[in-house]
Amino acid sequence: WRTAGTSFAVVVNFAVSIVVAAVFPYLLCSLNFALFIVIFIVLLAGTATAYLLFPESAHCDLNETEFLFKGHWYWQRFYPEDERIELVMRLGCTCCSDDADMESLYFPAACPSIEPADGSSVQPTLTDLYGVPSSVRSAMLSSGSATPGLPVPVPAMT
Repeated sequence: WRTAGTSFAVVVNFAVSIVVAAVFPYLLCSLNFALFIVIFIVLLAGTATAYLLFPESAHCDLNETEFLFKGHWYWQRFYPEDERIELVMRLGCTCCSDDADMESLYFPAACPSIEPADGSSVQPTLTDLYGVPSSVRSAMLSSGSATPGLPVPVPAMT
């Protein structure tokens, strides 16, 4: 599905670019400067939509993003009741709180990290916290790398 989705995105992007290139000169002549105000409003609406509806996926494996949607306030309603989760915050640094300076928030390497309870310095992944995502589990079962009825192996932390 990934390649089909990427191909679809490229085709839509190309089509929209052609439409914008064809329509922009006519809109500029008819709306003058107001066209840029319209573009600004559309950009603000798009930014707000992306901020509210798409969870942050930094430091997550591609297969783990399913957990982000299962725990998201909006997207979890599209999953069956038994698959919904409440996301647990990963271990982070102590200085990244509400009163932290901006450098600590955007550059976590500047923060001292918290050691997990077992004494290791490895941070748990979402797979460690919630198990293998159902999409990965079904792919593993269909490919024969996991046996039905047996627990699906959880990848080792790296």
